[in-house]
Amino acid sequence: CRTPGAGCETGERLLRTYEEAARKARSEEGV
Repeated sequence: CRTPGAGCETGERLLRTYEEAARKARSEEGV
């Protein structure tokens, strides 16, 4: 992670949230 401290942590949390949302949407489509 390039960004020290909270910036990096927030970025990773957002990425994880995005991945979970994408996975959920994909499963709801039934693909």
